[in-house]
Amino acid sequence: MSVYQRYPPEIKMQAIQLRRKGYSLDELSVQLHVPKTTVQGWVRSVSLSTEARNRIHSRVVAAARIGQPLAVIANRKKIEDWKQGIREEVRAIVQNVTLSPVLGKLLCALLYICEGAKYPSTQGMRFGNSDPQMIRFFLQLLRTYFVIDEQRLRGEVGHRCDQSQKLLIQYWSKVTGIPESHFYRRKPDLRTMGKITKRQDYKGVCAVQYSSTTLQFTLQSLGEEALKMVEPERVELSPPRCHRGALPLRHGPTLISRL
Repeated sequence: MSVYQRYPPEIKMQAIQLRRKGYSLDELSVQLHVPKTTVQGWVRSVSLSTEARNRIHSRVVAAARIGQPLAVIANRKKIEDWKQGIREEVRAIVQNVTLSPVLGKLLCALLYICEGAKYPSTQGMRFGNSDPQMIRFFLQLLRTYFVIDEQRLRGEVGHRCDQSQKLLIQYWSKVTGIPESHFYRRKPDLRTMGKITKRQDYKGVCAVQYSSTTLQFTLQSLGEEALKMVEPERVELSPPRCHRGALPLRHGPTLISRL
């Protein structure tokens, strides 16, 4: 038996009449209590006037306006659930890791390979980043697993023209535990002249320095050896060269005057 024969002929006729008035398929389905696919078959041959087409379009737009925020909320929840699942998974991994002196040194060295100034392009340890958590983590590893003299630690902040160097030094001094008097002054990035810093939480780029080429090369060599651990063949790699864009701050001992 055909699916159309389950409904009285007058229901089909009512659907056709309402369709000519500009009722959408969803409206017809809800009002007549008939599946949308069935209604679609009934009114497929109905010719619509301009007025009817405009009414259907306005209904579709209105429904989209209502449904879009709900879809955005649902999508955001889906993304948050996805991120939370990954966070819980990696948190379980990290909680099972014991930070030994060897692992601590390797972590510190790998960070330095990524964000540190390399020998022989520069001489002396120099690690820079705009993320305070990254700077804090590197310094914690450095202070814990390497023998250093706190009095030899220095800091420098690369900043934009519309930022206060004094306030930035105060901020990074608290992050690093390095006294403000041990921070070098430097000129702002002249490329930012007349440009407004859009990110309100941007605190410039902090570079932590330590005048020891031995410490620098130790970190660099440890990082290079760690990188070889995942290579299929242990081949000698040439030392990575430090290019001008590797750090956003000036390299070398020719720094600006102290505070």
